[in-house]
Amino acid sequence: MPLRDIFGPRGGQHGQDACAPPARCRPPHELQEALAFLEAYHAETGAPGLAQRRQEVLRGGHLTLSSAELTHGARMAWRHSTRCVGRLPWASLQVRDLRQVTAAPEVFAHLCDHLRAALNGGRILPILSVFGPGVRLHNDQLIRYAGYRQPDGTVRGDPQNVALTGHLQRLGWAGGRVRPLTCCPWR
Repeated sequence: MPLRDIFGPRGGQHGQDACAPPARCRPPHELQEALAFLEAYHAETGAPGLAQRRQEVLRGGHLTLSSAELTHGARMAWRHSTRCVGRLPWASLQVRDLRQVTAAPEVFAHLCDHLRAALNGGRILPILSVFGPGVRLHNDQLIRYAGYRQPDGTVRGDPQNVALTGHLQRLGWAGGRVRPLTCCPWR
């Protein structure tokens, strides 16, 4: 199921998702995945109301997760991520439901709060922040080393981040050594 359908706005807060077609237009496998998630969520958590949630999905054609469903879904995804060696504490993942946050200044403030909370005075906590529609972070982690392609083709810094560094420079970032942001926990 596409993330836009799972991590859409909270039901009722922003009205109906104008992009969601009715159930009769939704590919059957997407509805089946949504229903399978709901069944797994209710089986694993013992939460009541499965029949009602199934009817909502079939009637509306998409699944808008509650905060509890979002949290459990994120934990399930981490638990089942075979490529992540650090997934053992999956059940302790804290999920920050920030789907109502879409404005850049608010997103930035919440990202700084995310870093503060995750660093936890040196005792790292697994935290996931989920933002609202249209929010896009250009990097896969909040803190990364830059990577600079040199004239001779070699890379100074992190080779994985050459494309991201170039993109940020095209957006106006000067690069080089910078002072830590005043909101950040390591200052």
